[in-house]
Amino acid sequence: MKLKPILGIKEDIYVPAFKPDQSIKKYFNFSSNKITVILRPPADQAHYHNPESDILFEEVISLLLHVNKVQTIILPRDSRQKELIKNSYHSYFENGQLIIPDDVVDALNLMWYSDLVISGGGTMNREAAALGVPVYSIFRGKIGDVDNYLAKTGRLTLITNKDEVKSKIRLKKRTRPNKLENINSLALHSIVNDLENLINDISGEKKLLRETRIMNKYYHFERNTKHSKLLAEIVNISIESLGEMYLPVQKEFAMMKKKWVKLFPLKEGIRVIL
Repeated sequence: MKLKPILGIKEDIYVPAFKPDQSIKKYFNFSSNKITVILRPPADQAHYHNPESDILFEEVISLLLHVNKVQTIILPRDSRQKELIKNSYHSYFENGQLIIPDDVVDALNLMWYSDLVISGGGTMNREAAALGVPVYSIFRGKIGDVDNYLAKTGRLTLITNKDEVKSKIRLKKRTRPNKLENINSLALHSIVNDLENLINDISGEKKLLRETRIMNKYYHFERNTKHSKLLAEIVNISIESLGEMYLPVQKEFAMMKKKWVKLFPLKEGIRVIL
């Protein structure tokens, strides 16, 4: 089996399709004279949890509470953690410096309208990086290759001790673009090109039939080959499964595999896994 890596991270594939929804402003005050921070606590019940993350979390809250014109929206992981944080910082919830949403919110939308993200997890860090929002990680477990890659490319700042909480975190308003840029990310380009090449190799279709523009939710196809519609379906379903995180769309994948095998009789030694 031949495996081909993508050029980027999976969040760079589905996050560019995100469209901001201003209705969130009815529930949160994204004031022009206040810095809005999204804070995600560490997963203190997870097997990989390192207590050092809790120390950094408390240091971060201390910093945020003692800087003027900062509002912090905290996204606890469960009801137990929610009550623990509320009880520990009761007066700051009363005066509005700390906020915990009453209901589940779209985290991508919330991060888009914020000025920075500080998180003890992984997914929100990577999604913030894909959105172009300044993001700081207080995760103190084993750092994965993806987070190291984001740190090396300047898209994520790793906080490793209490001193770095004050020295590295920049509390300032960010200039938010009108829309998310670079809809066709490098990661998505590489996947689509690899799929096109695979389809051409299997079908023998090398020639472009006509120049046109096929556009779907996630990708702008500048070329239209004989099988571009199938390719568009594959890209859509694949990215939807990424966006759903751990909820696979098995039925849709099964249907797509049937279409693929019907259109492209497999050559000896070639297996298609969807």
